[in-house]
Amino acid sequence: MNTLINLLGCGCSEQSVLSDVAIRSESFGETQRLLFMKLYDDTGALNTIPAATLKSKSALAALRGAIDHTKIVFSPVVHEPSTSPGGARLDGGVGTTAGGVEEVVGIDPTEVSFVMRNVRQDTVTLLRKFGCTPIGVIRFDACGNAEGIVDDHDAPTTIMPVPVNTLFVGDKSHGNGQSAEKNVLSFKHIGGWSEKVGVVKADDPTLALNPLLDFLT
Repeated sequence: MNTLINLLGCGCSEQSVLSDVAIRSESFGETQRLLFMKLYDDTGALNTIPAATLKSKSALAALRGAIDHTKIVFSPVVHEPSTSPGGARLDGGVGTTAGGVEEVVGIDPTEVSFVMRNVRQDTVTLLRKFGCTPIGVIRFDACGNAEGIVDDHDAPTTIMPVPVNTLFVGDKSHGNGQSAEKNVLSFKHIGGWSEKVGVVKADDPTLALNPLLDFLT
């Protein structure tokens, strides 16, 4: 599988016959936790996790304790998820391209943000250090389903973290009698990031991660 995300216009060629498009549905719930993982192993190859591992809390616990490239780190529980997909990156126009029609040359980055509530600020310090390492995220919803770059949409066997850019963790916003203390966690995905994204379903809730209760320390 080519895990590199292709931008619109890269390697694009005209089709003599239009490809069939399979109409299938897929939905991922609200993100509750983020799993951070290095993008590359010690040889420079892309890092992946077996899909079966993501369905097992005990298998995930083993990776939390790893001391090599397989190590994973969970974020605190995240709130107020917001995703702003990038728009078309255009070139040309009146006086530049034929008929004044612009050409699509790419996709702007997707901006993602969350809020962490009442976290100790040494947690913020540690998360900020991730911005110095090529890193990616796998999302978990409240049911323990995981979303990342999959090798096969129909029957995924491995999943790769989605590359993260411009990782930012904001300073504390103090609360009051009606609101909690908050820190913003945000990052960007390059354009086209979601083309190979899929969901690994948690088959057995008794074995799967509970994002709201597990690995909070």
